Amino acid sequence: MPILALGINDSFGTPPATISANIATIINALEAAAAPRILVMPPTRPSAAWDASYTGGRTYDAALGAIRQTYRSRNVLTIPIDGFDYINSGNYQEGLHFNDAGHDGNALRFIEQVAERG
Repeated sequence: MPILALGINDSFGTPPATISANIATIINALEAAAAPRILVMPPTRPSAAWDASYTGGRTYDAALGAIRQTYRSRNVLTIPIDGFDYINSGNYQEGLHFNDAGHDGNALRFIEQVAERG
């Protein structure tokens, strides 16, 4: 079962329309290959230090909105990790990438969502 995990590196520095087109291309390929189910993990909010410098002036919310809209329009199951407060939980290494606790927490959120949604 494929899990799409487009992160901050993928979502910033690229126009939202291009992000959506790229996501649609990936989903089309997975559907053509008869993937039984597709799950996605949306990007998580970076710390304020990264949000200002890493995004090239684009906001996290604009990029995430385009990503979520594409997934929603294609009926792809989104695991809602973007609502978790990684910044204040200490689950980032340096404000952008998950540490071991962040990866472990994501694995648990995935298991819970798949078990709940079937």
